[in-house]
Amino acid sequence: MQFQTIYSAFTVNRARFLATVSMALFLTACDGSSSVTDKSTGEPGTPAAPSTPIVPTAPSQPTTPSAPAGEPDFELVLTGAAPGTPVAITEGTASKTLISTQFLEGFDKSVSLSVEGRAVDLEDLSIALSETMVVPGTETNPVRDVELTLRLAIGARPILPHQRTLTVVGTSGAVTKRLVLDIDVSPVPKPDVYLLIGQSNMSGASGGGKNAGPGGPDEPHPRIRQLNVKGDDDSSGAHTSRSLNVMPQVFVRAEDPLHKPLPSGASSKEGLSIGPGLSFAKAALEDTTQDIILVPAAWGDTGFCRELRPRGSWNAVVRNVGDLSNETRLYQRALLRTAVAIEESGGILRGIIMHQGEKDASDEDSKGLDCVQYYAENLRLLISALRKNIVADLRGPEWRDPEAAIPFVIGTMSRGVDERGDYSQFGPAKSVVDGVHRNVAGLLPYAAYSNFDDLVPPGYDCGAGDCIHFGASAYREMGRRYYMALRDAVDSE
Repeated sequence: MQFQTIYSAFTVNRARFLATVSMALFLTACDGSSSVTDKSTGEPGTPAAPSTPIVPTAPSQPTTPSAPAGEPDFELVLTGAAPGTPVAITEGTASKTLISTQFLEGFDKSVSLSVEGRAVDLEDLSIALSETMVVPGTETNPVRDVELTLRLAIGARPILPHQRTLTVVGTSGAVTKRLVLDIDVSPVPKPDVYLLIGQSNMSGASGGGKNAGPGGPDEPHPRIRQLNVKGDDDSSGAHTSRSLNVMPQVFVRAEDPLHKPLPSGASSKEGLSIGPGLSFAKAALEDTTQDIILVPAAWGDTGFCRELRPRGSWNAVVRNVGDLSNETRLYQRALLRTAVAIEESGGILRGIIMHQGEKDASDEDSKGLDCVQYYAENLRLLISALRKNIVADLRGPEWRDPEAAIPFVIGTMSRGVDERGDYSQFGPAKSVVDGVHRNVAGLLPYAAYSNFDDLVPPGYDCGAGDCIHFGASAYREMGRRYYMALRDAVDSE
Protein backbone atom coordinates (compact mmCIF):
# COMPACT_ATOMS: atom_id res chain seq x y z
CA MET A 1 0.00 0.00 0.00
CA GLN A 2 1.37 3.35 -0.95
CA PHE A 3 2.14 5.92 1.73
CA GLN A 4 -0.12 8.41 -0.05
CA THR A 5 -3.73 8.11 1.06
CA ILE A 6 -5.68 5.47 -0.77
CA TYR A 7 -8.98 6.83 0.31
CA SER A 8 -9.39 9.56 -2.30
CA ALA A 9 -12.92 10.24 -3.43
CA PHE A 10 -14.96 7.19 -4.15
CA THR A 11 -18.61 6.25 -3.73
CA VAL A 12 -19.70 2.98 -2.27
CA ASN A 13 -23.30 1.84 -2.87
CA ARG A 14 -25.31 -0.72 -1.02
CA ALA A 15 -24.53 -3.54 -3.44
CA ARG A 16 -20.80 -3.28 -2.81
CA PHE A 17 -21.39 -3.83 0.89
CA LEU A 18 -22.85 -7.33 0.38
CA ALA A 19 -19.23 -8.58 0.51
CA THR A 20 -17.93 -6.29 3.22
CA VAL A 21 -16.43 -7.16 6.54
CA SER A 22 -19.11 -7.20 9.22
CA MET A 23 -18.05 -5.53 12.43
CA ALA A 24 -20.19 -6.58 15.41
CA LEU A 25 -20.26 -4.13 18.29
CA PHE A 26 -20.83 -5.41 21.77
CA LEU A 27 -21.85 -3.56 24.88
CA THR A 28 -20.07 -4.20 28.17
CA ALA A 29 -22.63 -4.79 30.87
CA CYS A 30 -22.96 -1.98 33.35
CA ASP A 31 -25.56 -2.53 36.09
CA GLY A 32 -27.44 -4.57 33.50
CA SER A 33 -28.92 -1.54 31.73
CA SER A 34 -28.44 0.58 28.59
CA SER A 35 -29.13 4.15 27.61
CA VAL A 36 -32.47 4.84 25.93
CA THR A 37 -33.92 8.23 25.11
CA ASP A 38 -37.66 8.42 25.78
CA LYS A 39 -39.03 10.61 22.99
CA SER A 40 -42.33 11.11 24.75
CA THR A 41 -40.58 13.05 27.49
CA GLY A 42 -37.28 13.98 25.84
CA GLU A 43 -35.50 12.79 29.01
CA PRO A 44 -32.65 10.28 28.95
CA GLY A 45 -33.19 6.90 30.45
CA THR A 46 -30.72 4.74 32.31
CA PRO A 47 -27.08 5.54 31.39
CA ALA A 48 -25.54 3.23 28.80
CA ALA A 49 -22.95 0.69 29.71
CA PRO A 50 -19.54 1.40 28.15
CA SER A 51 -19.11 -0.13 24.71
CA THR A 52 -16.22 -2.29 23.64
CA PRO A 53 -14.16 -2.12 20.41
CA ILE A 54 -15.62 -3.73 17.33
CA VAL A 55 -14.53 -7.25 16.48
CA PRO A 56 -14.50 -8.65 12.92
CA THR A 57 -16.92 -11.40 11.96
CA ALA A 58 -17.60 -13.21 8.71
CA PRO A 59 -18.98 -11.11 5.85
CA SER A 60 -22.71 -10.70 6.07
CA GLN A 61 -24.92 -12.65 3.69
CA PRO A 62 -27.95 -11.32 1.84
CA THR A 63 -31.07 -11.68 3.95
CA THR A 64 -34.75 -11.03 3.52
CA PRO A 65 -34.97 -7.25 3.22
CA SER A 66 -38.34 -6.93 4.87
CA ALA A 67 -41.17 -8.82 6.48
CA PRO A 68 -43.64 -10.72 4.32
CA ALA A 69 -46.04 -8.50 2.42
CA GLY A 70 -48.58 -6.85 4.66
CA GLU A 71 -46.67 -7.53 7.91
CA PRO A 72 -45.15 -4.61 9.87
CA ASP A 73 -41.43 -4.32 10.52
CA PHE A 74 -39.02 -1.43 11.30
CA GLU A 75 -36.90 1.25 9.65
CA LEU A 76 -33.40 2.68 10.37
CA VAL A 77 -33.09 6.45 10.05
CA LEU A 78 -30.31 9.00 10.60
CA THR A 79 -31.82 11.21 13.30
CA GLY A 80 -32.19 14.91 12.60
CA ALA A 81 -30.72 14.84 9.09
CA ALA A 82 -32.01 14.51 5.57
CA PRO A 83 -31.41 11.17 3.82
CA GLY A 84 -27.92 11.03 2.32
CA THR A 85 -26.50 13.69 4.65
CA PRO A 86 -22.85 12.74 5.33
CA VAL A 87 -21.44 12.30 8.82
CA ALA A 88 -18.37 14.49 9.36
CA ILE A 89 -15.33 13.38 11.34
CA THR A 90 -11.87 14.89 11.82
CA GLU A 91 -8.80 12.76 12.35
CA GLY A 92 -7.92 12.62 16.03
CA THR A 93 -11.47 13.34 17.22
CA ALA A 94 -14.77 11.53 17.82
CA SER A 95 -18.09 12.07 16.05
CA LYS A 96 -21.43 11.14 17.63
CA THR A 97 -24.54 10.43 15.55
CA LEU A 98 -28.03 9.25 16.54
CA ILE A 99 -29.51 6.32 14.67
CA SER A 100 -33.29 5.89 15.07
CA THR A 101 -34.98 2.52 14.99
CA GLN A 102 -38.58 3.22 14.05
CA PHE A 103 -40.90 0.35 14.94
CA LEU A 104 -43.96 0.22 12.70
CA GLU A 105 -47.34 -0.37 14.30
CA GLY A 106 -47.81 -3.98 15.29
CA PHE A 107 -44.10 -4.91 15.21
CA ASP A 108 -43.00 -5.94 18.72
CA LYS A 109 -39.68 -7.74 18.23
CA SER A 110 -36.23 -6.53 19.33
CA VAL A 111 -33.73 -5.41 16.70
CA SER A 112 -30.01 -6.32 16.73
CA LEU A 113 -27.69 -3.58 15.44
CA SER A 114 -24.20 -3.88 13.97
CA VAL A 115 -21.95 -1.90 11.62
CA GLU A 116 -20.31 -3.07 8.40
CA GLY A 117 -17.46 -1.55 6.43
CA ARG A 118 -14.68 -2.50 4.06
CA ALA A 119 -11.16 -2.74 5.46
CA VAL A 120 -10.19 0.56 3.80
CA ASP A 121 -13.17 2.28 5.42
CA LEU A 122 -12.32 0.89 8.86
CA GLU A 123 -8.61 1.80 8.92
CA ASP A 124 -7.68 3.63 12.16
CA LEU A 125 -11.42 3.86 12.94
CA SER A 126 -13.02 2.70 16.19
CA ILE A 127 -16.80 2.24 16.32
CA ALA A 128 -19.16 1.97 19.27
CA LEU A 129 -22.93 1.77 19.63
CA SER A 130 -24.63 2.74 22.87
CA GLU A 131 -26.88 -0.30 22.37
CA THR A 132 -26.63 -3.32 20.14
CA MET A 133 -30.05 -4.76 20.99
CA VAL A 134 -32.98 -2.33 20.68
CA VAL A 135 -36.33 -3.19 22.24
CA PRO A 136 -39.60 -1.93 20.74
CA GLY A 137 -40.87 1.47 21.75
CA THR A 138 -44.21 2.26 23.29
CA GLU A 139 -47.44 2.60 21.35
CA THR A 140 -47.25 6.39 21.66
CA ASN A 141 -43.50 6.57 21.00
CA PRO A 142 -42.42 3.76 18.66
CA VAL A 143 -38.92 5.23 18.06
CA ARG A 144 -35.70 4.33 19.84
CA ASP A 145 -32.43 6.26 19.38
CA VAL A 146 -28.99 4.65 19.57
CA GLU A 147 -25.80 6.71 19.66
CA LEU A 148 -23.15 5.76 17.12
CA THR A 149 -19.66 6.99 18.08
CA LEU A 150 -16.88 7.07 15.49
CA ARG A 151 -13.33 7.91 16.50
CA LEU A 152 -10.61 8.25 13.87
CA ALA A 153 -7.09 7.84 15.25
CA ILE A 154 -4.17 9.80 13.82
CA GLY A 155 -2.24 7.19 11.88
CA ALA A 156 1.34 6.84 10.70
CA ARG A 157 0.67 8.50 7.34
CA PRO A 158 -0.77 11.93 6.67
CA ILE A 159 -4.15 11.67 4.97
CA LEU A 160 -6.05 13.77 2.45
CA PRO A 161 -9.71 14.71 2.80
CA HIS A 162 -11.76 11.76 1.61
CA GLN A 163 -15.06 9.93 2.02
CA ARG A 164 -15.70 6.53 3.55
CA THR A 165 -18.85 4.47 3.72
CA LEU A 166 -20.30 2.45 6.60
CA THR A 167 -23.55 0.54 6.84
CA VAL A 168 -25.66 0.22 9.99
CA VAL A 169 -27.39 -3.15 9.86
CA GLY A 170 -30.55 -3.93 11.83
CA THR A 171 -31.72 -7.53 12.09
CA SER A 172 -34.82 -9.02 13.66
CA GLY A 173 -35.54 -12.61 12.77
CA ALA A 174 -35.86 -12.86 9.01
CA VAL A 175 -35.96 -9.08 8.59
CA THR A 176 -32.81 -7.09 7.84
CA LYS A 177 -32.62 -3.35 7.14
CA ARG A 178 -29.53 -1.34 6.14
CA LEU A 179 -28.74 2.33 6.57
CA VAL A 180 -25.79 3.49 4.44
CA LEU A 181 -23.75 6.32 5.97
CA ASP A 182 -21.32 8.46 3.96
CA ILE A 183 -18.48 9.61 6.21
CA ASP A 184 -16.64 12.84 5.28
CA VAL A 185 -13.12 12.58 6.72
CA SER A 186 -10.88 15.59 7.36
CA PRO A 187 -7.16 15.37 8.30
CA VAL A 188 -5.96 16.50 11.69
CA PRO A 189 -5.39 20.27 11.29
CA LYS A 190 -1.78 20.16 12.49
CA PRO A 191 1.51 20.30 10.58
CA ASP A 192 3.60 17.27 9.62
CA VAL A 193 7.01 17.36 11.34
CA TYR A 194 10.15 15.71 9.93
CA LEU A 195 13.55 15.46 11.64
CA LEU A 196 16.73 15.76 9.54
CA ILE A 197 19.91 14.31 11.09
CA GLY A 198 23.37 13.11 10.14
CA GLN A 199 26.42 14.86 8.75
CA SER A 200 27.28 17.23 5.91
CA ASN A 201 25.35 15.49 3.14
CA MET A 202 22.18 16.13 5.14
CA SER A 203 23.00 19.68 6.20
CA GLY A 204 23.93 20.44 2.59
CA ALA A 205 27.37 20.73 1.01
CA SER A 206 26.61 21.35 -2.63
CA GLY A 207 29.21 24.09 -2.84
CA GLY A 208 26.79 26.34 -4.69
CA GLY A 209 24.09 25.76 -7.25
CA LYS A 210 21.20 27.21 -5.26
CA ASN A 211 18.40 28.40 -7.57
CA ALA A 212 15.71 29.82 -5.32
CA GLY A 213 14.24 32.44 -7.63
CA PRO A 214 10.63 32.36 -8.84
CA GLY A 215 10.05 29.05 -10.58
CA GLY A 216 13.48 27.74 -9.59
CA PRO A 217 13.89 24.22 -8.18
CA ASP A 218 14.96 25.58 -4.79
CA GLU A 219 12.24 28.22 -4.53
CA PRO A 220 10.68 28.22 -1.04
CA HIS A 221 7.10 26.98 -0.74
CA PRO A 222 4.50 28.76 1.42
CA ARG A 223 3.41 25.48 3.06
CA ILE A 224 6.92 24.32 3.94
CA ARG A 225 8.34 25.84 7.11
CA GLN A 226 11.34 25.05 9.25
CA LEU A 227 12.56 25.41 12.78
CA ASN A 228 14.72 28.52 12.62
CA VAL A 229 17.84 26.94 14.08
CA LYS A 230 20.99 28.75 15.05
CA GLY A 231 24.37 27.75 13.69
CA ASP A 232 26.32 24.83 15.14
CA ASP A 233 27.59 25.60 18.63
CA ASP A 234 29.95 23.26 20.48
CA SER A 235 30.15 25.32 23.64
CA SER A 236 29.37 23.67 26.93
CA GLY A 237 25.66 23.03 27.41
CA ALA A 238 24.70 24.18 23.91
CA HIS A 239 23.10 20.84 23.05
CA THR A 240 20.42 21.24 25.74
CA SER A 241 19.88 25.01 25.59
CA ARG A 242 16.91 26.26 23.62
CA SER A 243 18.33 29.78 23.43
CA LEU A 244 21.53 28.43 21.84
CA ASN A 245 19.63 26.30 19.34
CA VAL A 246 16.57 28.24 18.19
CA MET A 247 16.14 31.82 17.04
CA PRO A 248 13.49 34.04 18.71
CA GLN A 249 11.38 33.71 15.55
CA VAL A 250 10.84 29.99 16.00
CA PHE A 251 9.45 29.13 12.56
CA VAL A 252 10.27 30.62 9.18
CA ARG A 253 9.62 29.69 5.58
CA ALA A 254 12.01 26.83 4.79
CA GLU A 255 14.92 28.00 2.67
CA ASP A 256 18.35 26.60 1.88
CA PRO A 257 20.70 26.35 3.58
CA LEU A 258 18.23 24.85 6.08
CA HIS A 259 20.80 24.53 8.84
CA LYS A 260 21.56 28.25 8.85
CA PRO A 261 19.29 30.78 10.59
CA LEU A 262 17.20 33.49 9.00
CA PRO A 263 18.42 36.59 10.86
CA SER A 264 15.88 38.89 12.44
CA GLY A 265 14.61 41.39 9.88
CA ALA A 266 16.03 39.49 6.91
CA SER A 267 13.79 38.41 4.05
CA SER A 268 16.01 35.57 2.82
CA LYS A 269 19.07 33.59 3.81
CA GLU A 270 22.61 34.07 2.67
CA GLY A 271 24.55 31.14 1.24
CA LEU A 272 24.37 29.23 -2.04
CA SER A 273 24.59 25.61 -0.83
CA ILE A 274 21.59 23.33 -0.69
CA GLY A 275 20.82 19.90 0.79
CA PRO A 276 18.10 17.28 0.28
CA GLY A 277 15.65 18.60 2.87
CA LEU A 278 13.63 21.08 0.83
CA SER A 279 13.09 18.75 -2.14
CA PHE A 280 12.09 16.03 0.35
CA ALA A 281 9.39 18.31 1.78
CA LYS A 282 8.16 19.28 -1.69
CA ALA A 283 7.67 15.60 -2.50
CA ALA A 284 5.78 15.13 0.79
CA LEU A 285 3.31 17.91 -0.12
CA GLU A 286 1.57 15.53 -2.51
CA ASP A 287 0.23 13.48 0.41
CA THR A 288 -0.93 16.17 2.80
CA THR A 289 -3.06 19.30 2.98
CA GLN A 290 -1.22 20.49 6.09
CA ASP A 291 1.94 22.53 6.44
CA ILE A 292 5.25 20.71 6.67
CA ILE A 293 7.82 21.64 9.33
CA LEU A 294 11.43 20.56 8.86
CA VAL A 295 13.69 20.23 11.91
CA PRO A 296 17.34 20.66 10.83
CA ALA A 297 19.67 18.87 13.27
CA ALA A 298 22.56 17.54 11.15
CA TRP A 299 26.19 18.53 11.70
CA GLY A 300 28.99 18.00 9.18
CA ASP A 301 31.94 15.70 9.92
CA THR A 302 30.26 13.90 12.83
CA GLY A 303 29.65 10.24 13.64
CA PHE A 304 29.52 7.70 16.43
CA CYS A 305 33.28 7.40 16.95
CA ARG A 306 35.47 9.29 19.36
CA GLU A 307 36.11 12.85 18.22
CA LEU A 308 38.91 15.06 19.46
CA ARG A 309 36.84 18.17 18.80
CA PRO A 310 33.99 18.77 21.24
CA ARG A 311 31.22 18.96 18.63
CA GLY A 312 29.69 15.68 19.85
CA SER A 313 28.57 12.35 18.48
CA TRP A 314 25.37 10.58 17.47
CA ASN A 315 25.48 7.96 20.20
CA ALA A 316 22.17 7.70 22.04
CA VAL A 317 23.67 5.85 25.00
CA VAL A 318 27.14 5.65 26.54
CA ARG A 319 28.45 2.14 25.82
CA ASN A 320 32.13 2.27 26.87
CA VAL A 321 33.25 -0.08 24.11
CA GLY A 322 35.98 0.20 21.52
CA ASP A 323 36.69 3.65 20.19
CA LEU A 324 33.13 4.92 20.52
CA SER A 325 32.55 8.39 21.82
CA ASN A 326 31.19 8.41 25.36
CA GLU A 327 28.88 11.36 24.98
CA THR A 328 25.48 11.93 23.38
CA ARG A 329 25.35 15.61 22.53
CA LEU A 330 24.10 15.45 18.93
CA TYR A 331 21.35 13.00 19.91
CA GLN A 332 20.30 15.29 22.76
CA ARG A 333 20.36 18.31 20.45
CA ALA A 334 18.04 16.48 18.03
CA LEU A 335 15.66 15.70 20.91
CA LEU A 336 15.63 19.35 21.98
CA ARG A 337 15.02 20.78 18.52
CA THR A 338 12.25 18.31 17.70
CA ALA A 339 10.58 18.99 21.05
CA VAL A 340 10.53 22.72 20.32
CA ALA A 341 9.00 22.11 16.88
CA ILE A 342 6.28 19.79 18.19
CA GLU A 343 5.40 21.82 21.28
CA GLU A 344 5.32 25.15 19.47
CA SER A 345 3.34 23.92 16.45
CA GLY A 346 1.25 21.08 17.85
CA GLY A 347 2.53 19.08 14.88
CA ILE A 348 2.74 15.32 14.32
CA LEU A 349 6.13 13.62 13.98
CA ARG A 350 5.88 11.90 10.60
CA GLY A 351 9.40 10.64 10.06
CA ILE A 352 13.19 10.89 10.42
CA ILE A 353 15.71 10.99 7.57
CA MET A 354 19.46 10.62 8.04
CA HIS A 355 22.64 10.76 5.97
CA GLN A 356 25.59 9.26 7.80
CA GLY A 357 28.58 6.99 7.52
CA GLU A 358 31.55 8.77 5.98
CA LYS A 359 32.97 9.85 9.34
CA ASP A 360 32.58 6.38 10.83
CA ALA A 361 34.15 4.66 7.82
CA SER A 362 37.52 6.38 7.58
CA ASP A 363 39.70 3.53 6.31
CA GLU A 364 42.76 5.76 6.49
CA ASP A 365 42.29 6.12 10.24
CA SER A 366 43.46 3.33 12.54
CA LYS A 367 40.18 3.52 14.42
CA GLY A 368 38.11 2.93 11.25
CA LEU A 369 37.60 -0.84 11.46
CA ASP A 370 37.49 -0.75 15.25
CA CYS A 371 34.60 1.69 15.17
CA VAL A 372 32.51 0.24 12.34
CA GLN A 373 32.13 -3.13 14.04
CA TYR A 374 29.68 -1.35 16.37
CA TYR A 375 27.99 0.70 13.65
CA ALA A 376 24.85 -1.43 13.26
CA GLU A 377 24.16 -1.48 16.99
CA ASN A 378 24.92 2.25 17.28
CA LEU A 379 22.40 3.00 14.55
CA ARG A 380 19.77 0.70 16.05
CA LEU A 381 20.15 2.35 19.46
CA LEU A 382 19.85 5.81 17.92
CA ILE A 383 16.66 4.99 15.99
CA SER A 384 15.16 3.33 19.07
CA ALA A 385 16.01 6.21 21.36
CA LEU A 386 14.67 8.88 19.02
CA ARG A 387 11.36 7.05 18.58
CA LYS A 388 11.07 6.50 22.32
CA ASN A 389 12.27 9.83 23.71
CA ILE A 390 11.17 12.57 21.31
CA VAL A 391 8.39 14.46 23.06
CA ALA A 392 4.93 12.97 22.48
CA ASP A 393 2.60 14.58 19.93
CA LEU A 394 -1.21 14.46 19.70
CA ARG A 395 -1.15 10.70 19.19
CA GLY A 396 -0.06 10.24 22.79
CA PRO A 397 2.72 8.39 24.62
CA GLU A 398 1.80 5.05 23.02
CA TRP A 399 3.47 6.40 19.87
CA ARG A 400 6.79 6.71 21.70
CA ASP A 401 8.28 3.26 21.48
CA PRO A 402 11.43 1.85 19.81
CA GLU A 403 9.22 0.00 17.34
CA ALA A 404 6.60 2.74 16.83
CA ALA A 405 5.48 3.37 13.25
CA ILE A 406 7.64 6.48 12.90
CA PRO A 407 9.46 5.80 9.62
CA PHE A 408 13.24 6.13 9.50
CA VAL A 409 15.26 6.35 6.28
CA ILE A 410 19.03 6.47 5.82
CA GLY A 411 20.74 7.18 2.50
CA THR A 412 23.72 5.54 0.84
CA MET A 413 27.10 7.26 0.63
CA SER A 414 28.48 8.90 -2.50
CA ARG A 415 30.29 6.88 -5.16
CA GLY A 416 31.12 9.96 -7.21
CA VAL A 417 34.24 10.41 -9.34
CA ASP A 418 35.70 13.58 -10.79
CA GLU A 419 39.11 15.17 -11.19
CA ARG A 420 39.22 15.83 -7.44
CA GLY A 421 38.89 12.24 -6.30
CA ASP A 422 37.42 8.77 -6.80
CA TYR A 423 34.88 7.38 -4.32
CA SER A 424 33.48 4.67 -6.60
CA GLN A 425 35.03 1.80 -4.65
CA PHE A 426 34.53 1.40 -0.89
CA GLY A 427 37.28 0.14 1.38
CA PRO A 428 36.74 -2.42 4.17
CA ALA A 429 35.32 -0.05 6.79
CA LYS A 430 33.11 1.83 4.37
CA SER A 431 31.78 -1.44 2.97
CA VAL A 432 30.68 -2.48 6.47
CA VAL A 433 28.83 0.81 6.96
CA ASP A 434 27.26 0.58 3.51
CA GLY A 435 26.01 -2.90 4.28
CA VAL A 436 24.38 -1.70 7.48
CA HIS A 437 22.57 1.05 5.58
CA ARG A 438 21.24 -1.36 2.95
CA ASN A 439 20.00 -3.74 5.63
CA VAL A 440 18.57 -1.17 8.05
CA ALA A 441 15.11 -2.73 7.67
CA GLY A 442 16.51 -5.71 9.57
CA LEU A 443 17.44 -3.58 12.58
CA LEU A 444 13.97 -2.27 13.41
CA PRO A 445 10.53 -2.13 11.81
CA TYR A 446 9.48 0.87 9.73
CA ALA A 447 13.04 1.50 8.55
CA ALA A 448 14.39 1.71 5.00
CA TYR A 449 17.35 2.94 2.98
CA SER A 450 17.44 5.16 -0.09
CA ASN A 451 19.88 4.29 -2.87
CA PHE A 452 21.94 7.13 -4.35
CA ASP A 453 24.59 5.04 -6.15
CA ASP A 454 23.69 6.52 -9.53
CA LEU A 455 23.71 10.18 -8.44
CA VAL A 456 27.24 10.70 -9.74
CA PRO A 457 28.94 12.46 -12.66
CA PRO A 458 28.34 12.93 -15.47
CA GLY A 459 24.60 12.82 -14.84
CA TYR A 460 24.82 14.54 -11.46
CA ASP A 461 27.46 16.89 -10.19
CA CYS A 462 29.61 16.42 -7.09
CA GLY A 463 29.64 18.98 -4.29
CA ALA A 464 31.98 21.00 -2.11
CA GLY A 465 35.56 19.81 -1.72
CA ASP A 466 35.28 16.63 -3.76
CA CYS A 467 32.87 13.82 -4.54
CA ILE A 468 32.43 12.75 -0.94
CA HIS A 469 29.69 15.38 -1.14
CA PHE A 470 26.81 15.33 -3.59
CA GLY A 471 26.10 18.33 -5.80
CA ALA A 472 22.95 20.45 -6.08
CA SER A 473 21.26 18.39 -8.81
CA ALA A 474 21.94 15.21 -6.86
CA TYR A 475 20.56 16.66 -3.61
CA ARG A 476 17.28 17.56 -5.32
CA GLU A 477 16.84 13.98 -6.52
CA MET A 478 17.97 12.62 -3.14
CA GLY A 479 15.20 14.52 -1.39
CA ARG A 480 12.57 13.00 -3.67
CA ARG A 481 13.99 9.50 -3.15
CA TYR A 482 14.16 9.96 0.61
CA TYR A 483 10.43 10.60 0.60
CA MET A 484 9.66 7.62 -1.64
CA ALA A 485 11.65 5.41 0.73
CA LEU A 486 9.87 6.90 3.73
CA ARG A 487 6.51 5.97 2.23
CA ASP A 488 7.78 2.43 1.74
CA ALA A 489 9.07 2.29 5.31
CA VAL A 490 5.76 3.23 6.88
CA ASP A 491 3.99 0.52 4.84
CA SER A 492 6.68 -2.12 5.35
CA GLU A 493 5.05 -3.97 8.25
